[in-house]
Amino acid sequence: MYVRCGGLEYAYHVFDRMFQRDIVSWNTVIFGYVGCGKMGFAQSVFDLMPERDVVSWNSLISGKPNNFTYATVFSIELSGAY
Repeated sequence: MYVRCGGLEYAYHVFDRMFQRDIVSWNTVIFGYVGCGKMGFAQSVFDLMPERDVVSWNSLISGKPNNFTYATVFSIELSGAY
């Protein structure tokens, strides 16, 4: 709910205090940061994810495509971290 309303600080506060995070909660935070143009934060959360799925990848790269996004995706693919 906080992500939809643009309250990313509140959303991350709730996320940070969760005892058990599922893939939906991880993807929601990533999608929120990307939606607000905070790709660095989105990338940081993505890097901390214990498990990624197609939604995780799409959430990360759904931001306005730029050199940072492409370089990140290619470096992750080359490292074999997918």
